[in-house]
Amino acid sequence: MISRARPYLNLENLISILRDGDVSDPQIIREFEDSISRIFDANRAYAIHQGRLALLLALKILDIGERDEIIVQSFICPYVIDAILELGATPVLADSSRVDFQISPSSIRKNISRKTKAIICAHIYGIPSPIQEIFEIASRNKCYLIEDCAQTMGAKSGGKNIGTYGDLSFFSFNFDKPISLGQGGMLLLNNKELIYRAEEIISHYERISPDEERKILFGFIVQYILTGKDAYKYHLPITFGESLIERFPILYSILDECIMNNLPISEISNRILKFTREKKLLRGQKKSRFSKSIYRVKRRMRKLFPETPARLSKDSRNFLMNSIRASLGIKLLKELDFMYSVRNKNAEYLSKNLDKNRYILPIINEKNEPYFIRYSVLNKTDFSVAEISKMALEKGIEIGNFNWPNPVHLIPYYSRIIKHERENLKESEYLAQNILNIPIHTSIAKEDLASIVSFLNKPGG
Repeated sequence: MISRARPYLNLENLISILRDGDVSDPQIIREFEDSISRIFDANRAYAIHQGRLALLLALKILDIGERDEIIVQSFICPYVIDAILELGATPVLADSSRVDFQISPSSIRKNISRKTKAIICAHIYGIPSPIQEIFEIASRNKCYLIEDCAQTMGAKSGGKNIGTYGDLSFFSFNFDKPISLGQGGMLLLNNKELIYRAEEIISHYERISPDEERKILFGFIVQYILTGKDAYKYHLPITFGESLIERFPILYSILDECIMNNLPISEISNRILKFTREKKLLRGQKKSRFSKSIYRVKRRMRKLFPETPARLSKDSRNFLMNSIRASLGIKLLKELDFMYSVRNKNAEYLSKNLDKNRYILPIINEKNEPYFIRYSVLNKTDFSVAEISKMALEKGIEIGNFNWPNPVHLIPYYSRIIKHERENLKESEYLAQNILNIPIHTSIAKEDLASIVSFLNKPGG
């Protein structure tokens, strides 16, 4: 089956790093950070354990607090909202545009006030937002600009890299992002006046332990193998591999033995697949004790805490990345142009061949150069997004709204605590109801693209 997300990964490189690399080397971490800084001509970059923590640190560097308002689009990952709420600030929800699926500058203008301390501008699906216009709005109103680059690395606007307009920018290296390290993020500092404050804030945090970092990367290997076209039979969460490593220490031991004994990739894959089959861990099979226990825990948590935001920081001070993932990041940065070209070429194929009477394609401003993480269109067929998704699965393709089935203002918890006027957020609702995310990752072959187009142009046919 064609999975919705599968990052580019040279398994041999990763296994070599896990077998021979330094487990905690500050020089390697700084090399990774400096490489990012050079790409974006930034003052400083900080390798963070997770992208969501990079945003939380950005807000702390700006000294965001209880009396501050932060403008952010409603069609966004709820973790962005959680970071604002965690610091006691007020999210002010802006609408998006169905033209390019990005935050609307006119909606920002309607919502800006004297209390606005920052604007968070996300570049959804790898398409640059109207960042130049938003930069001017922030400058005129003397508020900070934070770029959410979780879904892009390499896109440009006006000839400048996305991530260079904001006072601060952050990236994500999770499984379904342009560059994946299993987990991870990068915080980019563009405003020189914030350097002292940034260094002070970052100094309060520690690096994740080498053991925990190995677990993350072991989970990354498992997830990567399970999402291969031949192995992928059932829908899996993108954190499935990591959860298996956490739940089954024996699986960690199996992988560790394979890596330290320098076994071939084929043997490592066979052992992982054999383990998941024997334990009946994949969906579509009889539920294992593990999956049943997970279901019971989730059901109990919903009863005890039916509506609570995620506290990103929890009680841990281990916010920073360590050198094993940084070593992989250094290698992957050298492949950024390759990943960029494959994804954009796949997106171009879809844009040329999809039926324009059935789907609304994003309109890219001529000043912008996207780096698509997935190709997204708006559904105009007689079928709902859910129906198309179900039919696509029957054809062996994962297509659907895989990010945010509801904008923030329609999620019950947030809708009650965040003041908003629903009539001003209708475009966000339209996007959530009609968006279709189509996979274009580097593992997709030409015949896969042809199959995707054939299905989408005649769904139900």
